[in-house]
Amino acid sequence: MNNVALTPRFLFTSGISSHAALGAKKAGGIIIGINPYNSYKSTEFLTDGSLNLDYVDYVISTGLGYKARNFVTIFSADGIIVINGEYGTLNEVTIAIDHNKPIVAIKGTGGIADSLEAIIKKIRPYELVDYTNDPEMAVDLLINMLPNPVSLHNF
Repeated sequence: MNNVALTPRFLFTSGISSHAALGAKKAGGIIIGINPYNSYKSTEFLTDGSLNLDYVDYVISTGLGYKARNFVTIFSADGIIVINGEYGTLNEVTIAIDHNKPIVAIKGTGGIADSLEAIIKKIRPYELVDYTNDPEMAVDLLINMLPNPVSLHNF
């Protein structure tokens, strides 16, 4: 998974993405944690275990709670990669769809990632979505879906 983090200029992360943050950190990336609480020093933030501060360069404390924080996360992203996930991930996916953000789901990771194709087919077709079982392929697919592919060279 370390190669997954070689392309982004910034990585916004929480929860399962702490693994991606570690890979990005090892590759020299800048890690931004988007905190749903008022402060990274809040009791809830320090005890809920959703973000490992060892890998985070900057914390944005929104004070918005988890669901509203999802808007900040998705609006800040060029696209999203879905790994596993529950209702919060589904919420992020629907925000991404509503705002025409490209999405790649990594199948075989469980949860929403494994169900997304069926959900989208049942509700409404969405052109900016793709699926793979390979994390490195997910990054390549997402980059190719972006209108202006990112590069560390133009940062």
